Amino acid sequence: MKKPMILSLFIALTMIFVATNFKTVAAQQTVEDQYWDLVKNSTKAEDFQKYLKEYPNGKYASIARLKGGQNGSPAANYLITENSVGNLQIGMKLNQAKQILRTAKFAPFDCNCAGQFDSISVSQNGKIIMTLSINDENQTINNITSRDSGYKLTNGIHPEMSISEAEKVYGKFKELYTAYDTEFVKFANQPDGFKFIVTGKGKTEAGNYKNWKGGDPREKYADKYNPGAYISAIAVTGSNQNEDANYLITANSVGNIRLGMTIAEARKAMSDASFSRTSDGEGIALIKVGNSDEIYMTLYAGEENSEAPINENAVIESIEVWDSQFKTAEGVSPKMNVNVVESIYGKVKNIMTSEIESREYAEFSNQPKFFNFRLLSASGDSAGIYPNGKRETTKYRADSYIFTISISTRRTIDE
Repeated sequence: MKKPMILSLFIALTMIFVATNFKTVAAQQTVEDQYWDLVKNSTKAEDFQKYLKEYPNGKYASIARLKGGQNGSPAANYLITENSVGNLQIGMKLNQAKQILRTAKFAPFDCNCAGQFDSISVSQNGKIIMTLSINDENQTINNITSRDSGYKLTNGIHPEMSISEAEKVYGKFKELYTAYDTEFVKFANQPDGFKFIVTGKGKTEAGNYKNWKGGDPREKYADKYNPGAYISAIAVTGSNQNEDANYLITANSVGNIRLGMTIAEARKAMSDASFSRTSDGEGIALIKVGNSDEIYMTLYAGEENSEAPINENAVIESIEVWDSQFKTAEGVSPKMNVNVVESIYGKVKNIMTSEIESREYAEFSNQPKFFNFRLLSASGDSAGIYPNGKRETTKYRADSYIFTISISTRRTIDE
């Protein structure tokens, strides 16, 4: 009579052991999924970089690299160039700007005699982050003035930076003047295309005009700036806009297609190209843009199913450029030899091979941080020359060239 009891006890203990271990295995199988669920909708690149540190070969690694930036570079959402502030660009329609900054408040002011508003303030969380000058006839943006310290030039210059700090980057101030109650500063080595608006500490005058002996007080020049004076805004006018803008690669755009656009908007922006579903070697859902003979670029818009139809409302998060007619402002393009790129962006700083698919990426000493350069060699060998067992090097084969150029961003500022 005891044997059935012993057998029942043995079976019960076995079931408990199996169930406990099954739960442990299940937990191990889902911990990465749980981690990904926590970060997948993040707007911070560092969250995706932390995931990659934990799971460099994880099932979501490819998407994490797209969302976080291949080199961990700062998002283009907050970059100021001579033609753009974040994802807003000179020449863009006002309605398109509103679609990009969906939760921002656009408020008109400075009305002209025709009854149309020629200036627009853009506010986020009750703070004005920028102002736009609008062409009344076609409602396109003529000028963008950044007023938020979160927006920066590639060298780190930003609103709310003191003039003395900016001098360390651009050299001593060349002139400081007032034009109709607005003060501007020019530095000795600053690039064209930017205007720096300045303010004094406590909203006083930035410049010291004691020695000014001109006639009109609305236009006066200072021989020095007052302590505490700072850059209150940075204006871009598009004065350096490339004539071949349709083929220009910037921090946040490739030709007329920009990060933050929906696929439907991208189709309108590049109406002569076809858009079709494709995927990479890891099965990531991508969109091919091109014609019957050529691929111009591929887009990643956060889609997960490479078998599903294209989601026209999906927002573009990454663009990879394949066609050599598209170039950076310095003239770098796909199919360009690495040694030629070095003459533009400085010596190769690092070449690394990814563990998944063994893709090779190069970083140059003086390149803009927001570009990612993928390499190939014409011979079919690896582009880089690696020490045994290593995945990083600074040496490359003579026939190595830029295969693609990528840009990516986390999200538009309001998401």
